[in-house]
Amino acid sequence: MDDEFALSLSKMKGRGSAGALASVGLFQSKAENPSDILISGTSYVPEDGITGAQLMSEGHGLTYNDFIILPGYIDLLPSEVDLTSALTKKITLRSPLVSSPMDTVTESGMAIAMALGGGIGVIHHNCSPNFQAEEVMKVKKYQHGFVLDPITLSPEATVGDVVDVKRRHGFTGIPITENGKMGSILVGIVTSRDIDFIIEKDELNTKLKEIMTPKSDLVTAEAGITLQEANRILEKSKKGKLPIINEDEELVALI
Repeated sequence: MDDEFALSLSKMKGRGSAGALASVGLFQSKAENPSDILISGTSYVPEDGITGAQLMSEGHGLTYNDFIILPGYIDLLPSEVDLTSALTKKITLRSPLVSSPMDTVTESGMAIAMALGGGIGVIHHNCSPNFQAEEVMKVKKYQHGFVLDPITLSPEATVGDVVDVKRRHGFTGIPITENGKMGSILVGIVTSRDIDFIIEKDELNTKLKEIMTPKSDLVTAEAGITLQEANRILEKSKKGKLPIINEDEELVALI
């Protein structure tokens, strides 16, 4: 362990720094196994750095620092490691990862992504109560596979607008609604097949209503469909996207 790192670690321990979640897997193994010595932190002195047991032995939280984890011997498979951790008495996480409640870090998008990875995101409160409640509802309503707030455009938008979406988000499959907003009546969809030749001709001002695939040619599903049913429709139709509409033909989700 170099002097600068040792000094930094010593200062942190002295302050009792807390606020970050650190996890070290402690592996049980048979007697006389090399990993017994590596993990015990008693008779083994590493050539560089310290063992995980030594790092966590004093019970201090560690934050605002970088750690290089050196490989060591274990007698089990990574798939056998269980990182399930208790966040509260009633909330258990599959992965001990929590995103910060900061306005530049965690809103509904981050909270959903953290949940899909087994962790949790804490919605920040640097906003109005109504906005915070809306973000929480987006997370609670999220169903894996259903996109509840897809990017949409209006028929009056141009091919250039689609190119801009692709540049910023990496895709071109965009539902077209009457007013260009989610919750409006679905009138069509634009995919890369609709615009590739237009882009080659450099006709970026072409209106989407002129080149979009109209709703009459689309395969759609009604609101309330299950993900399993929706996937069967996609597989049968060989389509890449499935718009979900309500009884008023308004777009409510996308698969």
